[in-house]
Amino acid sequence: MRLDTRAFALASAGIAGLWFTVCAFFVAIAPEATSALLSFVFHYNLEAPRPLTLGGFVGGLLLFSLWVGTFAGMIAWSYNRLRPPSAGGV
Repeated sequence: MRLDTRAFALASAGIAGLWFTVCAFFVAIAPEATSALLSFVFHYNLEAPRPLTLGGFVGGLLLFSLWVGTFAGMIAWSYNRLRPPSAGGV
């Protein structure tokens, strides 16, 4: 079965954008608690969270979604190129 590269990339970018928005929401309502939780989860010191601005949110949303969509498209394209041909001609 071949992957539809474009659909896979767009779906991945959409889900990444949704998660980015959820994360930004928590950063906006409770920056210290979110920073403490992420420091605990990722074992990385995030003591001083940066303020969340509208421009930072939109820019981060677009860049993160674009990066994830591009990476997912590359993965789907590689999968389609490297998989063995199907026996039934499908």
